[in-house]
Amino acid sequence: MTEQTISSIIIPTTNAQLLLPNTAVATMISFVEPGPIKDAPNWILGSFIWQGWQVPLASWSQLLHLVDYEQLRNARIAVVKALESPKRMPYFGILAQGFPRLARVTPEVMEDLPASHTRLAEGHIAVLDELLLDGQQVMVPDLERMAQLVAHACYGALPGVAGLM
Repeated sequence: MTEQTISSIIIPTTNAQLLLPNTAVATMISFVEPGPIKDAPNWILGSFIWQGWQVPLASWSQLLHLVDYEQLRNARIAVVKALESPKRMPYFGILAQGFPRLARVTPEVMEDLPASHTRLAEGHIAVLDELLLDGQQVMVPDLERMAQLVAHACYGALPGVAGLM
């Protein structure tokens, strides 16, 4: 493995594939029915308990308006490490549709996505990039911003998050 190789994971979501570094994903679990979070937007599906933590569950596809609702049968959850305010919300979940795949990301397997193929005409604050990885279209989320959005949607502004929304 060269210095320019990033061990990553491709997480299938409804109508999109997310590309995350392996180190950002704590684990993948079977879907658990989340409890409600009062006044949360529709892309927050609720929260569940994992290893003693209350973990909010987000739908990437609903956040980006790729779907109106999610199919939960056979869904899974990617438990992602939240770097922002880790003492209050160290993890959040992203709804996955299917099993993740490992990927070795190198400059040789990445291509810029033609503007005509982007899913988000004007971009989205939670998306760092859309690109082709070995010919497959993937989205690279801004995990720090995603954690901020989740924390704000679920709990109001956490310390260090206020002013970024």
